[in-house]
Amino acid sequence: MIATCSFTRLMLELLDEKNFHFESSSPRNNLLEQSIDHLIKGSGLLPTLWKVQQIWGGNTAKELIDYLYKQYYEEFEPNDDHISWLNKYKALYQLEGKPWKG
Repeated sequence: MIATCSFTRLMLELLDEKNFHFESSSPRNNLLEQSIDHLIKGSGLLPTLWKVQQIWGGNTAKELIDYLYKQYYEEFEPNDDHISWLNKYKALYQLEGKPWKG
């Protein structure tokens, strides 16, 4: 509670002094970050990996990832929307770097 009060007081002081600026990441980068975040939190990918790992053990989660990658590599065909998005954002993402760590 003390840290929150100190932070709030500091924010109010900066507002009074008009001595602040806002920084935000590029909204372009957020598009890809949101897609990655959805894969991690909203798509069910991680719970599915956990389930196969619990059922079959061993390296089955990695086997599933390998299977998904193989499906992507051998079967996926980008449509016009995918190509349009890539044409629009590729150069910007290359300048900003990957939106994930690791």
